[in-house]
Amino acid sequence: MLKNHDDNPVDYFFLSSMNVLLEVDDKKYMFEIYKGFKGVSYSHLVFVMQKLEKLGFVAMERKGTTRIVKLTDDGRMVAQYLRNIKNVLEKRHGMVVKGRLD
Repeated sequence: MLKNHDDNPVDYFFLSSMNVLLEVDDKKYMFEIYKGFKGVSYSHLVFVMQKLEKLGFVAMERKGTTRIVKLTDDGRMVAQYLRNIKNVLEKRHGMVVKGRLD
């Protein structure tokens, strides 16, 4: 896994986005999602969410200081595809694919 943005920013963003989409599926509050990641700052998570929102995969809403995140229909579809890919890699090829940015 990449350690910082300098290794390859495009790959790092893709991996960040993939992991976030897999985590958001059943979550509602940004802080709940944040608790699922180790070694990732809250501001980085917000940055990734904003990019995913621009792509149309998540919808964010702010209620006071609380951010609520939901997958859009496209986001649900992409998350399901990612889950399927992860399952194939794990079952057929014995690869361990982490669902988080650890």
